Amino acid sequence: MHRILIASFFVLLCLSPLTATAQEFNPVPFSDVDIESGFWSPRLETNRTVSIPHNLDTCEGRIDNFRHACGDMPRDPDFHGHIFHDSDLYKVLEGVAYSLHTHPDPELEARLDAVIDLIARSQQPDGYVNTWFTVAAPDRRWANLAHDHELY
Repeated sequence: MHRILIASFFVLLCLSPLTATAQEFNPVPFSDVDIESGFWSPRLETNRTVSIPHNLDTCEGRIDNFRHACGDMPRDPDFHGHIFHDSDLYKVLEGVAYSLHTHPDPELEARLDAVIDLIARSQQPDGYVNTWFTVAAPDRRWANLAHDHELY
C-alpha cells in the first residue's frame, strides 16, 4: 500500500508543471479560515475548553516569574525554572490569542489580559523583557547570545 502511495505521489509530481513559483501562492490569513469539520471541530473545542486552561495553569510558576520581575512579589534570589521559561509562556499566550479570535471567551480573555499586564509591567525602562535576567542575573544581560535565549 505504501509503495502505491509513494509511486502515485511521484507520478503526480512528474506530471505537475515545473514552472510553478512561490509568487503564485497566496497565504490565507488564519482569520479568514473557519474550520467546521466533524473531525477537527471537537478537537479545537477540547483545546479551547481543556488544554488551554490547563496550559495556563501549568504556566503559573512562569507567570510568577513576571510577578517577581514587576515587583508584585518579592524578587526571589533563587530563580525557579529555566532561563528560557518566558518563551514557554509566550507560546501558550499565542494559542490563547488564536483561540479567542475564533471563539470569544470573556473569562479566558481576562486571564490573557492579566498576564499581558504582568509582562508589560515587567519590561525594563530600556524595553528589555526577560524574567530570568531581570530577577536572577541582571548583570549578565547580552553576555551569551548563543545559549541564553535572549533573542527569542
